[in-house]
Formats: sequence, structure tokens, C-alpha cells
Amino acid sequence: QAASRAAEELLETGPSEAYVGWQSVGEGHGDGVFQHPYVECLLRVARRQVSEALAEQPEDDRWLICVRTYGRAGEPLPKAELRRFLAKHWKRGGFADLQRAFFSLGIDSMDTLRDELQDIGALRNRIRVDGDGGYVPSYKSLEELRDEAEAEKETLAPGGCKKKDRRAGDMGILELTLSTLERALGSEAHRRGFFFFS
Repeated sequence: QAASRAAEELLETGPSEAYVGWQSVGEGHGDGVFQHPYVECLLRVARRQVSEALAEQPEDDRWLICVRTYGRAGEPLPKAELRRFLAKHWKRGGFADLQRAFFSLGIDSMDTLRDELQDIGALRNRIRVDGDGGYVPSYKSLEELRDEAEAEKETLAPGGCKKKDRRAGDMGILELTLSTLERALGSEAHRRGFFFFS
């Protein structure tokens, strides 16, 4: 039980304690971070995962590209794509209210929007009862939005996005890294790439 409690404490306090003094300069700068038990624990887990991934590969052809990268800063890509879709296809007033209502109901991607638009009456009722701001779009306008969303889905490439419309500005460092490795390694990318990201 003591070991279990110590492990819990490490997970709870480690992230903040590990980086105390990280801004110090001079000889040994950063050593304190890497010597902290929390960071050493992360390193052990990473080494184990790399070893396991290598063990799954053919003995005469074992290699991995290990990348430390970051998740997308700012708005998540599915939400950015939804926002752009609404800006393109919503031709009426109340655009800001519509976005606010959708986001307050957890409609934050094209997939969730299409699901909700399958029952427009229920969606309008949810917006009326739980939406933020009291704005309720008309049945007809949501029907048109549903048709546009379905039409756009038919033009999507595998993976759920229009590659030609996918803007680099909407992609984070992690997504750009994955995209580059996919172009370089093709179908091998998911077996040969190992990513550590925050």
C-alpha cells in the first residue's frame, strides 16, 4: 500500500515538481529535470515501449524513427474544419449564435454535426433547452445545412478530410510530422514511426 501511495503521489506532484528550477543556467543546466523520479519513470516507460515495438519487427530489419513532437496548439483540427464549413455554407444571419449553440452542445466536428442533423426536430429542441444564448435556427435552414454536410462527406478522401482543402495552418506540428513521414515511408509509416508528444 505504501508503494501504491508513493506511485500516486509521484503522478500527482511529479509534473510540477520536476520542472522547478528549469530556468537555471550554467554547468549541469537541466540535469535536475532529468534526474527527477517522475521524468526517470517516463523514460523507463518510453524505453520499454520502444523495445516492445522493435521486438515486433523482423530480426534482420529492426529500426524505428523516434520523434519528439507536440500536439496542435490552439483549436483542434475537427473544430476548425467545422467552423470553416459553417462559414462557407451558412448564408443567414445569426452565424455567431449558431456556432455558440453548437459548441455549447458538444457539436465540435463534422461527424457530430452530421449525427445531430439526422433528427433536426430533436436538435432544435436541444438548442432551445440547452443552447447558449436562446438562438434557435429554422427547420429549413438546418435541412439545407444537413444536405450540404452530406454532400461534402461524399467528396472526402479516406481518413475523413478533403486533402486539397486541408490547410497547413490548421495542422499542428504532430500532424505535419505524420504527414511528412507518410509521404516518405508510405504504408510503413505506422510501423516504423514512434512518437512522444505533449
